[in-house]
Amino acid sequence: MRAFSRAICATLAVLAISVSGCRRNWMVPAPVYQNQLQAAQQQHMSSLAQQQQLQSRVSSLDRVNDEKERQLASSRQEVMRLQNHLAQVNERLRTTATELAQARDAKAAAEEQAQRALAATQARGGAVITANNSLNKAIPQFNIPGVTAAQDGDVVRVQIAAANLFAADGAVIQGGGAATLNQVAAELARTYPNQIVGIEGHTDDSPRAAGGPWQSNHHLSTARAMAVYNHLSGTGTLRSEQLHVAGHGSNHPRYSNSSASARTANQRIELVVYPEQMRTARR
Repeated sequence: MRAFSRAICATLAVLAISVSGCRRNWMVPAPVYQNQLQAAQQQHMSSLAQQQQLQSRVSSLDRVNDEKERQLASSRQEVMRLQNHLAQVNERLRTTATELAQARDAKAAAEEQAQRALAATQARGGAVITANNSLNKAIPQFNIPGVTAAQDGDVVRVQIAAANLFAADGAVIQGGGAATLNQVAAELARTYPNQIVGIEGHTDDSPRAAGGPWQSNHHLSTARAMAVYNHLSGTGTLRSEQLHVAGHGSNHPRYSNSSASARTANQRIELVVYPEQMRTARR
């Protein structure tokens, strides 16, 4: 019995030692497995670092792409603005070219008209127009109410108030108008015997009454200038070939037409002495 007990104890002791060894081998990894685990952990950390770097690179590329898109949109807007500006410049150039062509045509027409007028004048009276760049004589002074004389660039303007010559809204020389014209013409003939003299009619901007004698202010101003021309050429103080007539209506006011006195002052006849001379052979 004792022998059997001792055998059982011995057997139990061996089993305990075996179990203890097995437990020790299962709880502690072998060195090879520890190295593999460490390598796997290092590889995982490296992958994470690479992933973070790639993500940062992607974010940076996104920002660069956004900036490029913004710059491209801005460039497109600038291109459109420049195209619109170029179209406007081209349109202005076309308009300027058209206006230049019209101005050249008008200049050519004016020169042709001047040549025809000169030829017609020479054919009628044998007169020759020569340029005289300045009026190197004393400007005549008139001691006549409503009559003034002044230098205006290369010309001398003698202004006569329309009220001194005509009735209101009329174009017939009345009262002392003839005497006024005779005095002015005599002084001009003495001071500028061969100068060309323009007779210009001017009015204010009052509208002409419907059904009245004058269709417009140009009509009235021209009629008054013609009345002065007929009087001066009829007396012979100034030669008809010296004179020419123009009716300007209300185009060249001296004052603003804002009052009755200003409108009265704008109604006038101007005898304009030009620097050009007309020499006519007299026999």
